[in-house]
Amino acid sequence: MVLFIFGPNDYLVQHKLQELKERYRQKAGGPASPAGGDLNLVTLEGENLTFEDFAAQVQAMPLLFTSRLIIVRDIFKTKNRPLLEKIKDFLPHIPKSSVVVFADFNDVDKRLGLFKALNKPKVAQSCQIFSLGEVKKFILQQVKERGGQIAPPAVETLAEFAGVNLWQVSSELEKLLTYCADRPVAKEDVELLVSRNLASNVFTLIENLTAPNSKAAALRELEVLLASGEPPLKILSLINYQYRSAALVKEAMGKASGSYAIAKSCGLSPFQVTRMMSFARAVSWERLSEIYAALAAVDEAVKTGKIEDREGLKDLVLAV
Repeated sequence: MVLFIFGPNDYLVQHKLQELKERYRQKAGGPASPAGGDLNLVTLEGENLTFEDFAAQVQAMPLLFTSRLIIVRDIFKTKNRPLLEKIKDFLPHIPKSSVVVFADFNDVDKRLGLFKALNKPKVAQSCQIFSLGEVKKFILQQVKERGGQIAPPAVETLAEFAGVNLWQVSSELEKLLTYCADRPVAKEDVELLVSRNLASNVFTLIENLTAPNSKAAALRELEVLLASGEPPLKILSLINYQYRSAALVKEAMGKASGSYAIAKSCGLSPFQVTRMMSFARAVSWERLSEIYAALAAVDEAVKTGKIEDREGLKDLVLAV
């Protein structure tokens, strides 16, 4: 049997992989069982894998059990393209006693022959970045599984603060549920205990930059970012990225409808597009052009040493 789990949602890939391991261990008699379990569970790192090692592990007979579980991580990271072709050709010859799971923690080049051979119904599971709605559903599911409660405004705020990083969402939920003990998690708890990720803070900053009469709010948001220790040039780069994303979304909105269609057109995640769409509608092309000019001027002044990077960011906020 062959299975293929892949995609940029690395939390989901890891979760599905862990589920497969646990199911296999249970069938083998449990983790502590001498008859199976980890004795027949092998993990291979695909980036430096050789075909000889792959074939040897796949063809080996199970020890004290009926099957072996071979996990091949990130095979598509390898630069050895002939290896991918050899593995593709070997797939039909994998013995019934071996369960081979290819797990890639990123998007994969869909033109490759091995990808096409693995990307079949009942074999492949694509784990893409969650949309905002999917993040909220994930939060509710995790809270239920952990025996806790959370208020709807807290779900909204946690999704906004943590974004699509499910590792952070999971970690923050553990902290919040422990802190709140026997009561539901409230919005105020999230605001107290959870820090916004950098992209979320920068997005709030550009919303304030674009809105009328919001200079003071934008400057406060910038001070928060600088106080967090983030390098000023990284903040400047992310501001540039957010405005470029807004321009891409704004253009795509005139040609496509729906966040998924727009995301595919722009090369962004559905979550990014969902959040960016209302902003893209509100800002005019003329305003975007003015902001790009200000960004370019500040970027040049900082990189040529005409102005300090922190001062350059403040100048940018005042200029736009």
